[in-house]
This record gives sequence, structure tokens and C-alpha cells, in this order.
Amino acid sequence: HATPNMGDQVFLKQNIFKGHLGAILLSSHHATSLDVADANKFLSTAQDGIVGVAPAYGAKCRLVAIAFASPTMVLLIRLPVDAVANGSDHWREVFRTILQNDTLFKVGIRVDRLVASLLLDHGLEAGPLVDLYSLNNKEDRDNAFPLISDLVGESRLNKKNLGCTFLDEKADDPERTALRAWVKMNTGALDRQVRISLPSSDNKSMIFHQFLKVLSTIVRDQDRLDSMKPTVVKHDVKKGFKYKDGQLHVQSTRYKTRIRFSAKVHIQTENGAPVQKCSVTHVKGRAVAIKVKGPFGGSAIHSIKTLGKDRSTNAESKRSYIVWLAFYGGTTLQDQYFFRALWLPAAGVPRAPPSTHASSIHFSARTLNPSQQAAVRAITSDTSITLIHGPPGTGKTTVIAAAVSTFSRLSPNRGIWLVAHSNVAVKTIAEKLASVGFLGFRLLVSEDFHFDWCVVSACPC
Repeated sequence: HATPNMGDQVFLKQNIFKGHLGAILLSSHHATSLDVADANKFLSTAQDGIVGVAPAYGAKCRLVAIAFASPTMVLLIRLPVDAVANGSDHWREVFRTILQNDTLFKVGIRVDRLVASLLLDHGLEAGPLVDLYSLNNKEDRDNAFPLISDLVGESRLNKKNLGCTFLDEKADDPERTALRAWVKMNTGALDRQVRISLPSSDNKSMIFHQFLKVLSTIVRDQDRLDSMKPTVVKHDVKKGFKYKDGQLHVQSTRYKTRIRFSAKVHIQTENGAPVQKCSVTHVKGRAVAIKVKGPFGGSAIHSIKTLGKDRSTNAESKRSYIVWLAFYGGTTLQDQYFFRALWLPAAGVPRAPPSTHASSIHFSARTLNPSQQAAVRAITSDTSITLIHGPPGTGKTTVIAAAVSTFSRLSPNRGIWLVAHSNVAVKTIAEKLASVGFLGFRLLVSEDFHFDWCVVSACPC
């Protein structure tokens, strides 16, 4: 709730923490009109130096606003559309008095996303920032709601209001942005133990600056892909079903549109009324259990739709978690040969791992054309990284099988990892290897794909 005040100031009444905690002054400014007095006024209200930080994102995941919160005040800064900000850098200096203030204990959630946006959108580097996710050390970081509930305690929270406040980080509601910053400040104040924080900018080498930009690009690309995920999905399911004790049991028929855990489920039967108050309670392979609130009737399923984006896959969560750790120096990612060769060539690439040059190709399953032979020789040569490209049907998967066969003949004790972007692609490679008589492999796919879905004709998975 907000009570209007003079100018760009309103008083907020929080409805997330139970009990009366007093009104919160929300002071909004455009970055180009921000002055030192505004920053100092806010800093004077920061008790014990604890400040909550909440970003707001616009089109293409661009950072358009940021809120800083103390116990009694939130300073909301609307950032310029262009990085130059009409040629004035004054706002940047004022902004840095808060953002790069090493004496403040600045608390956020998904700090890696904020750091990436500050750098890519506005050319700014953040000072030390503490991420509340470092407290639970979990790879699943899709939802801030369970994190705050665990840290604060459900008995102290109005869960519905908390869920609405942290539903997303869009810039269309400045008061929600302000409350997110205020909640983070209160959560961080409960337990100010040592947590992972970004290093001070004074200690960053040139390589770190390059590495930071690479990580920021990876984060931004993933955010944009996530923003493109559909919010409504129609699922392919069998018409038959079982219904018992408020649980509807159905079977998915297509992996790509399989039912996963989502916010809401809408069900339409062929001769019954639509049922909207449903939620997925269990998924195992094709089998899905859906909890239905209220009456349910009908002889067959006509359609099932889920509303809300699917949760991140295990692979997406793992990648996001590794990048998150890399922001804090918690991985050796920047020292890995493959990563460095692709992303940081200007920083110097370490010596390539030893490789055996293939003078001949060991592959008798079928005859390779000259282009395929050249590709196999390139892959099995001393060249560190080789890019093979070609339209569908040109034999790229056959080239993979030939390269594996050649590697295995030359170095029978050497392990080979074949990595693809999807379960289906990995399965396709496995089928190709099996079809040419190469069965000395293990197939690693996600658990939900393996169960019920994955069928390899010549090599059971």
C-alpha cells in the first residue's frame, strides 16, 4: 500500500512481515537528476550499514531501475535508457557513493544478474555485494520465496503477499521493487554472518575484468532465453485418465510437451465443465498426478494447459549455479583450457592438452566422402578446437562416430566425452554409435528423459 506524498515521494506500508514495523519512505529519482544530497539522506537512515538491493528489468532484460533500502527509507533510481546518459557522468559518481561503498553491507538475491546488467547496460562495476543464496548453497535458484521463508521463518510472513512481491523483477511496479529491496534488507539483518560477496574492484586484475564481462554475457543470454519461454503450454496427453480422492492421474504422450511442475493447470474434459483450480503434485516419466480442487467430471480429457513458466531443467540450474560461483571466485572456470580458448583468447591460452595426430582413419562401418574424411582428420589432429558445420543430412553424426572410432583405436585407454545441448541430441549420437557397432559407451541423460522416454534400438539405456 502507498500513501501519496509531495513530489516523487510516497509512504509505503509493508504487508509482508507480520506485525507493525512502521511506514517506509519511498523516494524516487531519475538518475540524471540524482545529487549527493539525495544519496547522503538515504545513507543517514542505513542502520548498522545494512542495505537491501533490488533491480527492476525492462525489455530484453535490460536494467532500468534499482532500489536501495534501509529500515525506514527506499531510494529508487530510474536508470537512463542509454549508457551515456545525455553526456553527463555526474549521476554515476553519485550512484557509486552507494553502489561501491565498501562500508555498507549490501544484500541482494541473484546478485550475478544485477552485476551483469550494471556492466552490460550502464558500464558500471558493483562493489562488494552479498547474495542471500549463499546461505542455502542450493543449485535451484528459480524462486526467492522458499529462500526468504527458510531464513525468516514462515510464521513471521504473510506468504501470499511475499509470493506476489517476488513474482518477478519487472519494472512496471516501482512499489513492488521498493518492497523487494526492503525485504532483502530485513532478511540480511536477521543473521549477518559472513557470506560470499564480490571482491572489491581495487583487487581486480585485467583478466578478471575480461572474465567478468564474459560471465555477464552468459548470464544475460540465459536471461533472454528464459524470458522467451512460453507462459501457457498445451500438453499432449492420453484421453483416458484415473480420478481418485481429488487426484487426477494422466499420461503424457510427447516428451517435448510433457507436463512438468507449473504454477497453475487448466483442464478441459470432452463433456464436462473446465477445471481451473489445479496443481501438479507428482511427475515421473509420462505419469502425472494433478490435484483438483472442486468437482471434476467428464469421460475423457480434451486438453490440459499449464500456466506459468516451467522450472529450470537440471542442466540449466547447474550451469546457472556454476556461473554464479564463478562471479565470486568459487570455481576454476577461467583456468579451464576449453573455456579460456573460446571466451578469453586475448588473455592468453594455456598449452593445449596432448593429442594424437591421426595419419589414418579407423572406421570401417561405411565409406566417408572427402569432406567427411577431412572433418575426421581435423577433429583427431593436434588442433585444439575444431568447428564442423553443415546442413542437415550431410553426415555430421557419422563424422562423430568415425572420430570416436579413430580415437578409440589410437588411444584405447583414453576417455572421450560427447556432449550435446539436449537429451534428444545425446540419444541420437548414441543411436549412431550403436548402429555402426560401437557399444563401448555409457549414455548419460536427465532422469526424467531416461525414465519412460529414452529408447535406443541397439543399446538399451
